[in-house]
Amino acid sequence: MTYDNCEKFVGPMPVEEFLRAFVPKAPEARSVHKLAFNSKSASNNENELITAINQAGLCPELQIVNTTNKPMKGLKPDITLFPRDLKLDLSKPDNDQAKPKANPDGSIPLSWGHVELWIENKQDGSFFRDVESMLEAGENLVRHVEFTKEAYETCGQLISYASAVHRSQFRVFSFSVGLFGEYGRLFRWDRSGVVYTQTFKWKDEPDTLLEFLWRFNFLSTIHRGHDTTVCSAEREEAEVALRVLVGHSGYENLTPGDLHKFLVYDDGNDSDDNSDDGNGFNGDDDGNRRRGPRSYIAPDARWATESLIGRSTFGYIAYDVETCKLVYLKDFWRTDLDGIEKEGDVYRELHRKGVRNIAKLRCAGDIPVSLEDAGILSLAFQRTLTQEFVRKAGRYEWCPGHPTVEPFVHYRLVLNTVGKPLSHFKSTRELCTVMRDAIVAHSDAYSKARVLHRDVSAGNILIDGDGHGILIDWDLSKKLPGPGEDAKQRRASRAGTWQFISIALLIEPTKTHVLSDDLESFFWVLLYQICRHRTMSERIRIAMGAVFDQHSEPGKDGLAIGGYGKLGCLKGLLLTSQDTQDLVPAPCQQILSDLRLHFNDLYYFTTYTLPDPSRKMPMQIVREPPDYMKTHRANKVHLELLEEASERLQSSDWMLEMFDGVLASEWEGPDEGSLSLAEFLPDPRASRLRKKRAANQVEVDSDEDDEEQNNRGKYPPGVVKKRKSMTQTSRASAQGSTLVGSPLDKRVSVEASATRSGGNSGVRSVGSSGRP
Repeated sequence: MTYDNCEKFVGPMPVEEFLRAFVPKAPEARSVHKLAFNSKSASNNENELITAINQAGLCPELQIVNTTNKPMKGLKPDITLFPRDLKLDLSKPDNDQAKPKANPDGSIPLSWGHVELWIENKQDGSFFRDVESMLEAGENLVRHVEFTKEAYETCGQLISYASAVHRSQFRVFSFSVGLFGEYGRLFRWDRSGVVYTQTFKWKDEPDTLLEFLWRFNFLSTIHRGHDTTVCSAEREEAEVALRVLVGHSGYENLTPGDLHKFLVYDDGNDSDDNSDDGNGFNGDDDGNRRRGPRSYIAPDARWATESLIGRSTFGYIAYDVETCKLVYLKDFWRTDLDGIEKEGDVYRELHRKGVRNIAKLRCAGDIPVSLEDAGILSLAFQRTLTQEFVRKAGRYEWCPGHPTVEPFVHYRLVLNTVGKPLSHFKSTRELCTVMRDAIVAHSDAYSKARVLHRDVSAGNILIDGDGHGILIDWDLSKKLPGPGEDAKQRRASRAGTWQFISIALLIEPTKTHVLSDDLESFFWVLLYQICRHRTMSERIRIAMGAVFDQHSEPGKDGLAIGGYGKLGCLKGLLLTSQDTQDLVPAPCQQILSDLRLHFNDLYYFTTYTLPDPSRKMPMQIVREPPDYMKTHRANKVHLELLEEASERLQSSDWMLEMFDGVLASEWEGPDEGSLSLAEFLPDPRASRLRKKRAANQVEVDSDEDDEEQNNRGKYPPGVVKKRKSMTQTSRASAQGSTLVGSPLDKRVSVEASATRSGGNSGVRSVGSSGRP
């Protein structure tokens, strides 16, 4: 769990209002008004509570199980409710699969894939702040959770359970119950956050709990939060799809029962070009525009997010029922704010403008509430609701402050292009070729369509069947204003994948994202791929943690500060040219050295000091020496180089010329590819926040591990969990590299220790001594 998630609690909502808004009345009135429960707390008395609920006949359609000591994927909610018609194997909880296969007798091990509702019991207390103290904090309040270790642990536990439900099922939202001593609360979870109720005395005045359980029992699957636009594939169509899917790596052992059928509604305009093989737009074989829903059959996601809150991207290799071909299906929750275009619309615009080296779009659109709505143009879509209950003028006065929740809409996008991950490069020449192709796509989008990608990362560059590169995942892109147009206001938060975000954006999260930031990201992607996939050196891996994952603690705005390790890299302190020269041939090393040189010019003078709340000192950033030092001969040279670098980074032409020149040269000697032995497939969101893989160490995991959602770029992986300090890192890095200090140090500045070869003349000598 991260600090950011603690900003997503909206409440305390009056119980009656909660029931009225989210839980429709049952078709018949409840006759029971008492609960035969005599213990002081439900904690450690789960069996007694279950018996009391069953005796009251509150949930005839559900079976209630004490799961206190029955872990499901390592998580143990106290009480869990499953569908009544499931034959459960209570002796065999599942720890590996979302929906495990049935036993020979038809029984199913306990799993999150079948959970309808869960109840967590605590002996006493709650983890929310007192309402009066929150009201006193005013509009600046964003977190309703107490600032204590116990509160954060409880909060994290509840979030982990809700995340398991949404990770293991096709969900729009879900419910849960929390019993804290004699008090209880109801919760409703969605991708925006969670609405929680005021407390109620569940034991002495049980009507609230009884009414909720009674109503919940009669809720339809849609009202319980299930996504009914995904269902099990019928046997006949599943067998047809299976014959194609089993030919894809990793799918050799699929069975018809493993497959799901997805509905994708296309919201493209009739005026769009509908030629699949021309511009990549969808259409049938006769070129006619398809407006209705399309069907795709796929097994479980190959790339999935563990995080509950945010964009929550799931990626599938799917079978297209119409074309009988494999496609890539991306399921995520898009941010529903003005100025943020749908990814499908971005692809359509890029194709219209003739942008090269991008994937071909099949179809894309928001997801209807139900299958019955799929053929209706003016239909209701699956949207988050949590954001609707933040205090507004004259409404929802019960919600103190302003929790940072955003609106999302469920969205699916299908691409005809299925590529390999960047980490599967066969040679470093292929790696550089693919990187160059991705830069071409980025340059075309910027110059022809005025679109800035804003999330250049290892997971967003794929290798096609011909060994060329494709730049994907345009959902965080931004349309730039044309001449005379005003820029549309966007969220004051950086976008991108932490490991590859520019130093400038890591230092200043609210800085405007510009072209130079994306171009710098290409350098970090190339360096990452070489260090991650061309060596198994533990020393290099530890240094990678210092460069790519370094961060401060998140501030009050929920944003962490970084860039310290990357500054050290540019200045020759970490992942130096000496570290990489034995990993790649000379031409690839030349590209790395040239890029490092160019970006070091940009940051030569950059230092920063983190804010110190105790001394009321704001963050301080230095980009140039003070005026009295600018006349120094060496500084004058570097100021000129800084100006040249800034001007050069207004276009990607220089970078493309550099790649083209090196790729046209002879690559003598052996040129080996990636050392990665495992089959990793592309995550279009890359490694955004490894918090979704519970990474809590400095070592760098696979770059195909996850990314996030709307919070990409807010903070790095595992930001709240304890990490190895850089002091430990420096001891482990025994080869003599000078490492930067702890990522949590207050003082964060890097001195320019590497001197430019050629000194005052500014002559460049790539790879010479004294250069990074």
